[in-house]
Amino acid sequence: MRLWQWQKIIFTVMAVCLILTGFVVTAAAETTAVTVEVPDFIVRSSEGYDLVSIPGGQILLAEEGRPQVPYWIWTREYPPGQHVRDVRLISRSDAEIIVGYTLPPVLLTDQPEIPAGLIPGWYPADSMQWTVRRNNDGSSLLAVYLYSLFYHPESKTIEFYQQHRLEIDVVQTEASFLSVASDQEYYLTGSPVVIDIHLKNDGERQDYFLSAKVRDTRDGEMIDGLPIMKLADLAGEASCSMIWQQAEAKAGDYQVEISLAAGDSTVIDVSFLTVIMRNADQLPSLSPAPPPTTAQSETSGQEAEKPAAPADWLKIGIIALIVIVVITLGFVLHRIVRRRG
Repeated sequence: MRLWQWQKIIFTVMAVCLILTGFVVTAAAETTAVTVEVPDFIVRSSEGYDLVSIPGGQILLAEEGRPQVPYWIWTREYPPGQHVRDVRLISRSDAEIIVGYTLPPVLLTDQPEIPAGLIPGWYPADSMQWTVRRNNDGSSLLAVYLYSLFYHPESKTIEFYQQHRLEIDVVQTEASFLSVASDQEYYLTGSPVVIDIHLKNDGERQDYFLSAKVRDTRDGEMIDGLPIMKLADLAGEASCSMIWQQAEAKAGDYQVEISLAAGDSTVIDVSFLTVIMRNADQLPSLSPAPPPTTAQSETSGQEAEKPAAPADWLKIGIIALIVIVVITLGFVLHRIVRRRG
């Protein structure tokens, strides 16, 4: 085979590898790092309790009998076509520890089911939660709930973390959720939960996949998952429903995380839904639900590491293949040139 024929083969192989690499990189997420500074908390006394707050923050009132602790909400807007795939808490500053405060309990009813102040242990369980709100123009608002203050009622101890380091995965895609909603405001225990999904694909017709995980909002533990649903040849707007058959779920508040993935398993959009479930005798007094938990959550303020997505491994494999092919063909071309010389 002549030299110019080998050169043509090498250039062709390199062009194909570059095209494949460009496709995979486009499907992968772009990760940005953000540092969030939470304002110092303040304390004032009232009726024998220490009321702790963060200027500009909110008070967590999710669970009866728990201490009233403040939290901070950090937001960022994203234009149409950009979708948040994941948010991770990477690190925090050293904890400021204060002892001797008595925080008031959360009371949601005049006759609480759990006596005030009798729930032991550090609270809250999560250190970070996040959700995305979608606007009519296709843009979205990321809201990150930072639990920077933790309280231990037995020892009357406060732990406060002022600085938080976040990593945010964002993907560029023409497919996204338009709305995700349940068919009822609350459910009786044992009844099925219907999740109505409205989504769109402004790009070329292709297959997409829906999956869902269910977590208990009290501890972030995943208790159930829904079968994967295939959306064949999705183009334009479409609607579908997923059903959670929660026959064994107890009364409480649950969070459903719905993910939209492309054909290569790359998650391109995520939506959260809170499901309020009560026994028949609890229906008149519904508790406000906490913000949705993240895909990764652990107790004591630590976030679990998320394994690499299939698309990331595919990208690494293709890049390695390019290196091997170029080195091999370069060696062959060098041998040919030496022989002709």
